Amino acid sequence: MAALIEANRLIETQAANQMKYECVRTPAQSILKWRRSLNKDDITILKSIQKNTEMAMKAIDTIEPKVQDRDLGALLAKTSQQYADLHQKSVTSLLEARVEPKGAGGLEQLMLVGSINGNTLLNTSTSHIAELMIKGSNMGITSLNKTLNHNPHGEQASMSLARELIQMEQKNLEEYKKYL
Repeated sequence: MAALIEANRLIETQAANQMKYECVRTPAQSILKWRRSLNKDDITILKSIQKNTEMAMKAIDTIEPKVQDRDLGALLAKTSQQYADLHQKSVTSLLEARVEPKGAGGLEQLMLVGSINGNTLLNTSTSHIAELMIKGSNMGITSLNKTLNHNPHGEQASMSLARELIQMEQKNLEEYKKYL
């Protein structure tokens, strides 16, 4: 009888744990690892990081051909790679938790490209391009801070990734200021 009670307790414990945890096989590993399911705030934060980095990479892809200064071009290339790395981390976290990543919509990206093309139609000076990048970085920082403030129950990993992106944006702002 005691064995039956213990078996039922074990089954109940496993069922409760399955609500919080799921077993995930990562593509890069052949071993199983336990990953805690993401809460609503984590998902919102990670999707915000994904969207922010996608918009930033799209902006850089659009503006880079117009850059005449070699050093600013190198800074944009380095920055784009940093965005790509953080984007990959956010998408991987979402996929591991079996959450469908959803980035920036097509209309938002179209508006971004149109805005950049309109702003650089008559002025492609290094100073003007640096100013556009500063404005974009400030919008990203504001958006991420708003997301963090409205989603305070995110776990350390997602909050840390968002803070890493904010710090990167702030550091790049200082770099872009040198080109004004």
